[in-house]
Amino acid sequence: MPVIFYRNPHPTQALNQVDNVAVEVSDDEFNAFQTGLPESQVLLAGNISYERTVFVGNLLYRLKSPSVTIRPGNEDEVVRVVNFCRDNGVHLTVKNGGHSYAAHGLNDSGIVMCMDKLNRVSINEDSSAVTIGAGAIWKHVYDQFVGRNKANIVVGGQCPYVGVSGFTMGGGLSPFSRSYGLGIDNVLEIRVVTANGDIQTIVKAINPEGLAPEEMDNDQKLLWGVCGGGGGNFGVLLEFKSRVYPLNNPSGQVVCGQLIWNLRYPESRARFNAALAAFNAMDCPNALTVDGLWRANGDELKGYLTVIYNGTWANCIADLAGFVDLNMNTDEHLGRRPDVVDLKEMMWSDWVHKEDGWGLKSGIFHRHISFILGQDAITPAFVNQVYGLMETARTRFPKAHLLWGSYWRCNCGARGECHAVPLAGGKICV
Repeated sequence: MPVIFYRNPHPTQALNQVDNVAVEVSDDEFNAFQTGLPESQVLLAGNISYERTVFVGNLLYRLKSPSVTIRPGNEDEVVRVVNFCRDNGVHLTVKNGGHSYAAHGLNDSGIVMCMDKLNRVSINEDSSAVTIGAGAIWKHVYDQFVGRNKANIVVGGQCPYVGVSGFTMGGGLSPFSRSYGLGIDNVLEIRVVTANGDIQTIVKAINPEGLAPEEMDNDQKLLWGVCGGGGGNFGVLLEFKSRVYPLNNPSGQVVCGQLIWNLRYPESRARFNAALAAFNAMDCPNALTVDGLWRANGDELKGYLTVIYNGTWANCIADLAGFVDLNMNTDEHLGRRPDVVDLKEMMWSDWVHKEDGWGLKSGIFHRHISFILGQDAITPAFVNQVYGLMETARTRFPKAHLLWGSYWRCNCGARGECHAVPLAGGKICV
């Protein structure tokens, strides 16, 4: 019995203008394709392992169903899948950690290549670069930053279960971006399978003239496209090499934690508003990243400033003094004092394990919206709008969970160097 795939229309074409095209592959052709692929790595609908590979945590996209998912165990198997899909016109998408809440790693009636088995991570001898397999998650990476590498860091995310390649090749906005730039700023080399089945290793060239893509050679054009275009749109990423940096504190510790205000009390809300206003007006140091959160639970509404500081405790306290006062035993600056101070010096891996992020198996409907605010845009009017939305959600949608998250003052061009997606000098408030 033949296997039926569908070749989906290109995303730039309206779905009502182009119909999905059925692609019929005979049993003999499909069996020949599977030769050399372990049976456990070729998964069809109905197999429990198939269900795991296509699961996404957002129930809005739960009905996307590829015909086959494949978990390649080496580069040759990746090439085999690419060649089969190209020769037969089968829709192919690439999936790593699965944290695309719009399920961009999946497709309908095509093949999904799950990269999770290609998860090797290695740091070079002089601790200047790390090579990361396309199937690695951040836990695999951070587990290597122990022992002689405990005082070093790679520009990565907070959630240990997010896929590294999707995070980085999609931009890579990190708590350490203020110190070291975006994740894509720091990519030194990529290894990729192109659509014709070739494996290419491309070293990033320094681009002092800031050449446009059309002025680059073909290798640098491909790297330029992959760095910002994701790990599966211009080829299938196999692995990449990224810079490693020494942390500002030679002990390898950072300061992490939360400042919390109970916003149901007018006095506390006024202090939170004053802290936000002071933060909005200050010249934020590059060592400091702040996550702003409003979180409602029933009648409870709290404001959080999550602090991640690349430096020592003393320097952190000194820099935080620009917008909050942490001395709970003095009346000085009580107008900006948090109700709860939960800050500690710790290894970065300790914070990552504490802040697990949003698990894929949360089993709810997500709607994620991101936007960019200009510098100094966290104004009282903006803050009042957030309060209004939180109150609306509490009264009209009591089961809704609204979480406002931001990396405020991310100096994404901290390195001041030309790179595949040139953002040198850019400052983002998200």
